[in-house]
Amino acid sequence: MKKTFQVTLSASQQDFTFDLTGFTTAMAAINFVSNQVGTTSYTVEAKGLSYIPPVTGTTYNQSALSTLPGTPVVTSAHATAGTGTDNSTLTQTQASATTFSNVSTIPGTDTGDFTYSTISWGYF
Repeated sequence: MKKTFQVTLSASQQDFTFDLTGFTTAMAAINFVSNQVGTTSYTVEAKGLSYIPPVTGTTYNQSALSTLPGTPVVTSAHATAGTGTDNSTLTQTQASATTFSNVSTIPGTDTGDFTYSTISWGYF
């Protein structure tokens, strides 16, 4: 199901109510589209958004590292979330029990390709 609404924003905060009658399952996405020529800045306020706060780093100190429990393993992969072909690559090198590095290549030939690495204790 798809519903489309058009709103005109102002310089001050406003409340908008959208009739979502007919949605019987959780929504997959809400898109905010701007078609205003030039630069437009707007803020959206909603309750319940997932938020991962940024973490600032400090000067490297190897003695500050914690040992991970359970001897996890490092894995890596590549995929696509788009309609194109997954032609990204990821080369992972694990040099020791404390370091690993990746070389990620994502060509600009189609959209949606991505690479990732994981530290985990297997599949559970």
